[in-house]
Amino acid sequence: MARSIFISHAVKDKEISDAFVSFLERALHIEADEIFCSSIPGDGIPAGKNFVDYIREQLNNREVIVFLLLTDNYLKSVFSVCEMGASWVLGVRCIPLMVPPLEHKDLTAVLTGVHVYNVSKPEDLGSMRDQLANWLKAVVKPTDYAKWGSSTFVMGS
Repeated sequence: MARSIFISHAVKDKEISDAFVSFLERALHIEADEIFCSSIPGDGIPAGKNFVDYIREQLNNREVIVFLLLTDNYLKSVFSVCEMGASWVLGVRCIPLMVPPLEHKDLTAVLTGVHVYNVSKPEDLGSMRDQLANWLKAVVKPTDYAKWGSSTFVMGS
């Protein structure tokens, strides 16, 4: 089953990806079954499926939105960088999220010159929320904004 949201992350950043998925569920009311994040138990690769084939299937969904959780671990992970490259080649909608201490100067290759959101900046998270709501054709109510603002999502510290 192809899902609406794909979280591309390094295996070593499981704690960050888990926190981000929880954040999306709480703050934007995105259902867990709409999010693919391979590190979440019960949400990863189904038994009997080939890992690489299943990832390809998820990324081949033209409606998918890929979040790139950019960390030092991510940039060092061959598989994560392959997911990023596949997203770029397929032209799927991507939202790159830079997790400090990573800095813009660390972003090269297909990320050169690409605007990325910094997860430590509330204004960037607000812009990300608006972009995601627009892509999902979701109506974000004022109460959702309040819930978003009160949700905590601290990474990279």
